[in-house]
Amino acid sequence: MYQTPRSTHGRFARKYRSGHVGVETMKRCFLSAGSPALPPSRSRVVEAICIRLTDAITQPRVNAPGGYASRWKLVISAFNQIRGRLNNSQLLTEQTDLALYHINETTLTKWYKNKTRRDEIKTLIQGKNLPPQFQVAREVLPTHKELPTTAPVESETPEEIPDKQDTVGQAISGRAVTPLEASNSAAAINVSRTTEWRQRKRVYQQSANSRGETAVAEKAPRKEYTCRVCNQGMAGTGHTQFRGTRYCPNVPGQIPKEEWLALRKAESEAKKQAAKDN
Repeated sequence: MYQTPRSTHGRFARKYRSGHVGVETMKRCFLSAGSPALPPSRSRVVEAICIRLTDAITQPRVNAPGGYASRWKLVISAFNQIRGRLNNSQLLTEQTDLALYHINETTLTKWYKNKTRRDEIKTLIQGKNLPPQFQVAREVLPTHKELPTTAPVESETPEEIPDKQDTVGQAISGRAVTPLEASNSAAAINVSRTTEWRQRKRVYQQSANSRGETAVAEKAPRKEYTCRVCNQGMAGTGHTQFRGTRYCPNVPGQIPKEEWLALRKAESEAKKQAAKDN
């Protein structure tokens, strides 16, 4: 069956990667007809063989028949020869339970690095007086709590919860008390500033009314707007305005107010119409 050759250049579709661990490894295992590799530390026999091979093979092979061969490739090649001889021996497979699983360069190098770190740690702590490791607790742990076999019996008398005492307005204030407030019995109660101001204002008004005086001064009348041309008030003197433009009847040669307003309205409508046409 003819297959379309893949393009060797351009943009390629991105492969979807699942979030589960080991999915890509298992997929490569089935598609490539291989077997999953395990670290040598999973089996004492495999680990012992790898230790002997790493001790025997310490350098890569430069002049190999197939080209350059790294140290780990040589170790795996020697391990696969031992594994092949074991699988081809019918006597060993029938009379023993010996089995050597598959390893690769990734698992082998990772195992070797971890082994080197453990050996360094053992060398550093050698001769040190380390605290003993207790496998059990020093003190006897309490026994587990047993669950009741029956439901607890509820009390027939209802529980009464007393109401809290109302303490609104009884907090002590840190503000200095005036002599007028000290004479008042309600001075010990903490009130808001607005309420306190109204109370002082009421007392002042009562004392002023008893003396026949005006407690609060009347507000001064608001200043009327005046015309800049004739300096007369704008209200009740024939003055007006239309959208910010003021009309003063005392200007020499001024037209009547109604005619002036009609003229200004006509100009405003003409500007609106011109804006619509544009």
